[in-house]
Amino acid sequence: MNLASKRDEQIQAFINDANREKELGSLIFLGGDFNEPSHLDWGSNMKDLFDHNGVVFHWDQSKALSDNEFVDSYREVWPNAKTHPGITYPSDNPDQSVNSLTWAPDADERDRIDFIYHGPHKDLQATQAKLVGPRGTISHNQRVENPGYDVIVSPLGVWPSDHKAILIEYTLDNADIHADDIDPLTSEEKKEIEEAKKNKVIETSSAKEKICYRIKNATTGQYATRDEWKTPIQLISADEANKDAGAYWWFEDGIEIDQKFIIRNFATLDNLDLYALDNNFKNNDGTEWNITKVDGQEYCKIGWGNNEDYDWTATSEGIFNKKGATGSNLDLWVLEKVEPEEIPLPYIKVSDSQEKHYFIMINRQKDQLVATAPTSSQKAAILDDYHSNSLNQLWYFESVPNQSQDFYIKNAAYPDLYFTGVGNFSFGTYNYLKPIILHLKM
Repeated sequence: MNLASKRDEQIQAFINDANREKELGSLIFLGGDFNEPSHLDWGSNMKDLFDHNGVVFHWDQSKALSDNEFVDSYREVWPNAKTHPGITYPSDNPDQSVNSLTWAPDADERDRIDFIYHGPHKDLQATQAKLVGPRGTISHNQRVENPGYDVIVSPLGVWPSDHKAILIEYTLDNADIHADDIDPLTSEEKKEIEEAKKNKVIETSSAKEKICYRIKNATTGQYATRDEWKTPIQLISADEANKDAGAYWWFEDGIEIDQKFIIRNFATLDNLDLYALDNNFKNNDGTEWNITKVDGQEYCKIGWGNNEDYDWTATSEGIFNKKGATGSNLDLWVLEKVEPEEIPLPYIKVSDSQEKHYFIMINRQKDQLVATAPTSSQKAAILDDYHSNSLNQLWYFESVPNQSQDFYIKNAAYPDLYFTGVGNFSFGTYNYLKPIILHLKM
């Protein structure tokens, strides 16, 4: 079962790449949550601790790394697993219930499954090793103290994980700060990368940077938009798309080949948009799309399936996968890159003089408190339970002239009344109390 996780293939791929880095003299580090213990923690001196039940076991990935001269940095500093077990999972977290912090509540599953390794290098040595996180751990669904003598750095605020982190400090001797940078790529590999870039249909996004596109039907000029989960992707006009964050998409590289992409929707900002159009995972088949340029044109086909045998096809009911669409039945698409400031805000529809989109403003910490406009600008804001028949509790966003991401918030019952955020007088007319300009970041 452990090998079925494909961790061994991942580690072998890393080792293959790292062997080339060794030849270049590079410093190599590997860190992360391995979800697998170390053979260094399952020796004969540990067989009767935790729930090892007398077992001595050579865990595959730590053994493979050790056999290839990679050093477990924590064990380099603290070689005795009995005195310094270095348990990273499960970590206690006082802000969460015990049930949410453990996978096997009836067992003692305490173990070290988060690691930082370094490659062999004559001048590099791990000199300090600490755990970072809440001090306790979990055993048999109970909060208990961390065993042993590990050095633990406690967080100053909220801890965001059910694991502890690892902090390793290294000493590097004889470092030549004037040495030339080592280029790990051969000239042939550089050529391959440049060619791949030329053939890329689109720029793909990273976790930090979202490069967004609109997907336009080449025939009708309408744009693909995400409406709701488990409903087909719809087509809307250009004017509607200008106001709809659901009409903006970004693309991430797929798992298998360069021209397969994961298509995500900007408006949902969650995992509801990873799938094929029927919203079901299918062992990765349903998460990736083929985007293929039509020779000599700006148009693309967007297909799904191992042989590109399902293509995005526009219908009156939305976009569907049509098998074997060819010729006049084949829909082509234009991918229009857009700048971040041109993308409408998710969930917020901006009102204009012709059309108003109303929202209820609920306090984030106390859901029962709803923003209610007073009947007079001289009175402070009232927070009370929501009443469905109260226009005082409906608000709309209005653009600030010449400032695309800045808005005023105005009240449905009193259109001249703005939210000001000033002391006890949270509401006022434009002339009485200047309205606060709300800047919404995407």
